[in-house]
Amino acid sequence: MYFFCRTDKPALSYKVGEEMRFTLTLRENGADVFPDGVIKYAVEADGMIGRREGEASSRAPLTVKAKCDMPGFVRLTARLYKKDGSIYPDSSAFDGGAGAGVREIFPATPLPCDYDDYRAKIMKKINSVAPTLIEKKELPSKKDGFLLYDIKVACFGNAPVSGYLTMPEGNSKLKCKVGYKGYGVSYPEPEYEDGTAYLFTNAHGYENGREPEYYAALSDGALKDYGMSKEENASPETSYFYNMIIRAAAALRFMTTLERWNGKDLIAYGGSQ
Repeated sequence: MYFFCRTDKPALSYKVGEEMRFTLTLRENGADVFPDGVIKYAVEADGMIGRREGEASSRAPLTVKAKCDMPGFVRLTARLYKKDGSIYPDSSAFDGGAGAGVREIFPATPLPCDYDDYRAKIMKKINSVAPTLIEKKELPSKKDGFLLYDIKVACFGNAPVSGYLTMPEGNSKLKCKVGYKGYGVSYPEPEYEDGTAYLFTNAHGYENGREPEYYAALSDGALKDYGMSKEENASPETSYFYNMIIRAAAALRFMTTLERWNGKDLIAYGGSQ
């Protein structure tokens, strides 16, 4: 079960200060459903101090109103809960939004003069290694009707693409989606979406599903405050994020090689970082 969101206008067409209307419904197998539960949601916006939270019954569509008083974005998150306060089983969280005055958004500082050259060099590195599977372990799926794999994919750099790949059973053509973890040292949990092959990567190319001590040792050791070294950041090529960018792009390239990709829908999704 997942959230489907509609806005009353195209999501990037709002003016600064204009009211936005988000209508959320729950879907399963492509059809609207209305389980007996509670939707808890939160609204944040650029320039907004704090966040606004609310909840409503899931027995009817939920409409949330918001606005952004500066060029920027409104973020809406939602999750379905049972009435006892526990997360509703087999349901995905929602994280989306809309933009206001998006053509008025400009970088706070000018782009570096070598930005295009740097991007071209990264693309050359990305394309130098075919995104082929180097490891694939089938695991027991946490959702009926889905396949689950722990995979590693070859890419240029100091570590492979690593993550969990899920997809519905069968031979139907699918959307492809890559999810990216936000800043931190942890591993992703598998995500399941109807009609979707979903690769949720970890950011660092390390092992998934290991004992907590494994991640704690990385967090306190090799990956402590990663990406914040002034010495590494003195050059774009030595920045920790250099190889992370390459892994992120290689993950998308890999998904386009799946036989079940519908050849049209390729989605990148993630948090901070």
